[in-house]
Amino acid sequence: MAVFLLHIKKEKKMNTREIKFEEKNFILTIRNDSPVVITVPHDGTLPKQYLRGMFAERTQDVDRDIRIGRDKHVFPIVKDISLNARVNVVYAMVHRAYIDFNRPPEIGVEDKNLIDVYNYYHTTVTKLVSWCKNKYGYCLLLDLHGCANLTKPGMENVDIILGTNNRKSVFSNIDIKLEQWLIDHEYAVLVADDEIFQGIFTGRYNVIDYAERFHVDSILIEITSRYRVKGAESLGMILANDIAEFIRVYINQR
Repeated sequence: MAVFLLHIKKEKKMNTREIKFEEKNFILTIRNDSPVVITVPHDGTLPKQYLRGMFAERTQDVDRDIRIGRDKHVFPIVKDISLNARVNVVYAMVHRAYIDFNRPPEIGVEDKNLIDVYNYYHTTVTKLVSWCKNKYGYCLLLDLHGCANLTKPGMENVDIILGTNNRKSVFSNIDIKLEQWLIDHEYAVLVADDEIFQGIFTGRYNVIDYAERFHVDSILIEITSRYRVKGAESLGMILANDIAEFIRVYINQR
């Protein structure tokens, strides 16, 4: 059973360039002439109460890595990136309480009536990554998330966490360049590894899956809440501009 919220196709000029929007199956897609794909699986803003009673909610179970919390205000940062650099974007608008697009379907979807929405998200990402590979010969996948400010001793000031499954999801030094770029722009960056985080933030699931299937550089970017809380909009815009500039340099150097 397919569940449709919206199916609207638009073409709109933004910053003197053509971009294409599509909203379908709770997924917003921004298509651009770019080898960069940004995914946002956990900032779904469709309120849970709109779907309550229609579909079964997922039950949090940390031991099974089932989480239902939303990564708030990640998409506004991604939107600002898209305004300043040519990127493709896939944004899941449904709340994580119903679908976790960054988990296998057996724990990512509780209600079988939503499996088509889950599959549509991944079909969309797959098509964009394949299109980038076919057109450019390469693709950079950035999977953006949000996390709370870290409290472990020595990590309290971390701004950004980068995850590549201990560099298993990259085939170049793009992750090292991104880390250095952020450091040069005065961000405190932490590269996650299993020894410190025991899998959390390391770039599991989608990042490693797309890297292995398509042999593309895939990086998880966790943005701490100091850039996403109410009143921090200006910090979020600065971060977005800095990431956009990195993307422009990356594309120009290829």
